[in-house]
Amino acid sequence: MEDKPVDHLKGARKSFHIVVDFALRVSLALNGKPATNQSELASVVQAKMAVNGASIEHVLGAPIFDHSVVISLCRMIMESSVFFQYLRETVDQDEWQCRLLCMRLHDATNRIKLLRGFQKPDEHADLRAGREDLLKQLEENAHYKSLPAERAERLLSGEHFYLRGVNTAVGVSAKWNAKKYMALYSYFSAHAHSAPMSFFRFKEQRMRFGDPSEAQRNTMVTALSVAEYSLLKVSLAYLRASPDSIASFEAKELADMDSDLNSWRAQFETDRGVDVSVL
Repeated sequence: MEDKPVDHLKGARKSFHIVVDFALRVSLALNGKPATNQSELASVVQAKMAVNGASIEHVLGAPIFDHSVVISLCRMIMESSVFFQYLRETVDQDEWQCRLLCMRLHDATNRIKLLRGFQKPDEHADLRAGREDLLKQLEENAHYKSLPAERAERLLSGEHFYLRGVNTAVGVSAKWNAKKYMALYSYFSAHAHSAPMSFFRFKEQRMRFGDPSEAQRNTMVTALSVAEYSLLKVSLAYLRASPDSIASFEAKELADMDSDLNSWRAQFETDRGVDVSVL
């Protein structure tokens, strides 16, 4: 009698559920706690990640197996984890104001992009004027003036909000192995944008939306692993930023979470190989 193959997706879903549940409880435990502008923004990102995790579980429980939606949501968690760590970095007041201005400028720029598709410029003139004021404040910021000229010029476009670029945020702020992050992010993005890479091997990999193929299942395991690592790392960091809230969690649970996180770190923060042949 042949041994039944190990259901790695079942195991990945069980492990992911534990972390989603933990992340939601962390968010609830810290809700309403005193916060600075910096930590308040980070708290919103963590809560959003936890909800994304819950959404992934709902999609995985649906009768139709939509692996691209799951991958896209995992990408959101992965990307948000970098932003969270960037928001939590200890920086001086001038740099924090510079970061905040860049985020506000990015927000204003993209709101204008939205509105110009439906309104005449004078119908959102207040938003355009606000963007100009943000540009002026940014150019007067002491930390902004210390940035390399090329980088400073790019920030003025409003298209970027990481002061030193995405690669630095990924590798320095979030401690990811930058090459692994960019490789996985590129693959996940193909599914989010319905790029050729997301469907060119449909026949070869026997993709099905009812009974998923082995390729689909393996892809889900990889995506859930990335999301679990990202969500767990952020939620532990967020909880430990509020020592008073730690007491509401069992010591053994936190020890287990730390152990799991260390395992994920070895996989995603180092040069250790990751099998992506199944993707």
